[in-house]
Amino acid sequence: MSDEPLPNLRDRELFQVFEASEIEQIEQLLSMTDHSDGATIIQSGQAPTDLERALHTVIQGEVSVTTSPTAANQVPVARILKPGEIFGLVSFVTDGKHTATCAAKGPVRIASLPRRSLDALANGREALAVKIFQVICGQLARDLRACDRRLANALHKGLEWGELPSFVSR
Repeated sequence: MSDEPLPNLRDRELFQVFEASEIEQIEQLLSMTDHSDGATIIQSGQAPTDLERALHTVIQGEVSVTTSPTAANQVPVARILKPGEIFGLVSFVTDGKHTATCAAKGPVRIASLPRRSLDALANGREALAVKIFQVICGQLARDLRACDRRLANALHKGLEWGELPSFVSR
């Protein structure tokens, strides 16, 4: 996979808000990595390395995202990310530990925008940095709405708290 050229990012939903010149600037900041089936890309509970503290975009393949409850009031979440979807948002925004484990589901190619690169971008191309943060906020809002829908459906069906983990992870 590593010899393959970077696909046109403009074709990815995430990047459709950017002008062609902005995409060229973003591409210069991206780090590309390939992962084999089952490889852990980021691990829940671990402090991210400099490269891991990044906005990761699935370019090719699929990434499984799972969380484990660490307290009585948390529910595990599981989902599969397809090309164009982003992950690593919580640790990217909060500077905290990873809150999910992300692993390759088959061979995967990831484009990562390190946080340090975005911070540097904000010191000269503020408008582009703001657009990137708008994309991040949009994804966080979509994730929150999806979780809210799953919880509302579970409550509507009258599930007990102990049944929620298996229902919400669907």
